[in-house]
Amino acid sequence: LTKEAMAALDQAMRAVEVDYHASFAEWQAANPQPGELFLVFYGSADGYLAMAQTDRHTKAVRIPLSGRPRPDDLRERFLPPFAKEIGAAHKIYLFVSGVLYGMDLHATPFGGRPLIDQVPVVYGIDFPHSLFAKGAASKVSHKSEGNAVIMGDQSGALVNTKREIEAVRSVFRRAGWQVFPAKEGAKGIRQLRTSLATADLFHFAGHGLGKSDHIYERALQVSDTTSLRVSDVLSLPMVPRFAFLSACESAHQSGETTVEELGLAQSFLAAGSHHVLAASRPVKDT
Repeated sequence: LTKEAMAALDQAMRAVEVDYHASFAEWQAANPQPGELFLVFYGSADGYLAMAQTDRHTKAVRIPLSGRPRPDDLRERFLPPFAKEIGAAHKIYLFVSGVLYGMDLHATPFGGRPLIDQVPVVYGIDFPHSLFAKGAASKVSHKSEGNAVIMGDQSGALVNTKREIEAVRSVFRRAGWQVFPAKEGAKGIRQLRTSLATADLFHFAGHGLGKSDHIYERALQVSDTTSLRVSDVLSLPMVPRFAFLSACESAHQSGETTVEELGLAQSFLAAGSHHVLAASRPVKDT
């Protein structure tokens, strides 16, 4: 029975059905602002459907492709149809699906240089925040400015990670932030949830279990006995506005589905966080 329940939860987290009518107003509010560009690539039976949207117009093209896309395809076939829009953009939001999750579209050469070297690139999620919160703003505490939860590996095995946490704490304290916890030590999930609900920023450096085949097992390993799972993040009464997840595959997507999956980074965004920086691949302790 437990296995069946977990399988059902896993399936629900892989493909969430959105109430488009209830969230239509939020979709409208999410339209590109002047200077912003939305690039959408959605897999189809014979290739990809691609769309570029600015605050003034929308352009759609079909990209015929048999088999999995290669890095050369990204450079030669995915970006060129939108060269004019990319050249005029001050910020680009990428919405991708399927195997594109595991490809570095943001680092694809464009005009002789990586795309991200020319313009800020952000990966978006293809469902509204209101799916898990009644509006993103309602789940971000306005009383948390200046509070930061900064923590990481407590096993002692990741030497450089410990140095990272100490350095980050020092920077924020000098800037006048209140930093939690004050020192390392065992921190239960309840205490962590309470701290996150009153923080403006969450910085974690340590082990990540983001590549688990089961979404409900994807987690940040806080200690030997404590993990922060996707379900923990989604159930927080408030979420930090900023999250930095320096952990292996904390933004991992399997690419097995054409719809959005909930990984660790995606769960923070879905719950209402404004900005999340995470890794899609393993991270070395260097």
